Amino acid sequence: MKVRKFDEQKERVETGPIQFGSDWPGIFIRGDNALHYAFLLEMFINGQISQGDSISKICLRSLLSDLCSCDERTMKKE
Repeated sequence: MKVRKFDEQKERVETGPIQFGSDWPGIFIRGDNALHYAFLLEMFINGQISQGDSISKICLRSLLSDLCSCDERTMKKE
């Protein structure tokens, strides 16, 4: 997938929902977060995360929450 580049932001953009104009909301995942999520997802898919691994579960729940946060029906309007 090609990286789309936008003008430089004055403020750091954090992982979370983002919307451009009236387009559908999407999720922006910072590179540091994305690499960690990718590592955990690969471990999960390969069966390397045990049921007792609470730290990994918390991180994967955070990813799930981030992905669900772009549901326009429940988004906080600012």
